[in-house]
Amino acid sequence: MIQDGSGLSRQGLCSPAQMGELLCLVTRQPWFGLFFSSLPVAGKDGTLEKRFANNAANGSVFAKTGSMKGISNLAGYVRTEEGRLLAVVVFCTQITSGADARKWQEKLCEILYRYSVVD
Repeated sequence: MIQDGSGLSRQGLCSPAQMGELLCLVTRQPWFGLFFSSLPVAGKDGTLEKRFANNAANGSVFAKTGSMKGISNLAGYVRTEEGRLLAVVVFCTQITSGADARKWQEKLCEILYRYSVVD
């Protein structure tokens, strides 16, 4: 259950896996383009404007953030170097450093950005 849409409500019962499934499902909806275009872009705008500065994934992460004391979340998509769209969900809880959590999230997105499918 998504209590208030922020993903941070203590009554929220949505796991990262469930959020990932939802993000994958959304890609098959006729309104996906509108939804996708509403997401902040890494290094460009919104809550991601000042993030991913020295990161290969800069401009290729489209996601929403959520944070409060002890929590730093990121959920959305990474477009890989090959052009594949991957869903990414990172819920960091019980953290002591939001900055460290954000660095970890950015490194993970960079790894996903470089992801390549080997046939």
